[in-house]
Amino acid sequence: MSDRRVQPGARNGSSSGRGGSRQGWPSLWEAWPLVMLGIFMASWLWGRYQSQADEPIPAAAALVDRTPPKVPNWDKPPRGVEDVLKDLARGDCWTASARLRGLRKSQVDSEELRILEGASFVCAGNGAAAAVAVDPLIALDFRGDATWIRANAALLDGSVEESKRLLQQILERDLRYRRSAEALLIRINTL
Repeated sequence: MSDRRVQPGARNGSSSGRGGSRQGWPSLWEAWPLVMLGIFMASWLWGRYQSQADEPIPAAAALVDRTPPKVPNWDKPPRGVEDVLKDLARGDCWTASARLRGLRKSQVDSEELRILEGASFVCAGNGAAAAVAVDPLIALDFRGDATWIRANAALLDGSVEESKRLLQQILERDLRYRRSAEALLIRINTL
């Protein structure tokens, strides 16, 4: 007969650490699935938080004033703008904006046509096209027209943070749109 003594804490005659009960933390080799799961969950939560911060807010488009724009006072209106004026008088902003895009491309240097085109696209509800029309004018916008149109275009696209930044610029530099910008910022903060 064999004279075997049973080790305390060992089961079924095995004295190795794998089958026996152990005290303390598992080794890194044994815990890697839990570590990977924790990293995966943390990255998923971080990505979800970042996407919510940059996510457009569709309700912001309801804050935009989409009335037909005022026509600039031209001494001599540019050629071909008569049909655009008729469209704006009827309230047909979409047709007016499409015609203005063609006119602006033929008369590249006309700042008034760019502003009128951007305002028409805002009236039509196309924020991306309005942004394309007025973006080149924002750097040197001393009257505030292009910045105001660009802020409304950002709201149409749901970009609330960009719109807030542009409205802050209007508050700092412009007198003409200051009250409108203040009112719009108050309404934006209620979203």
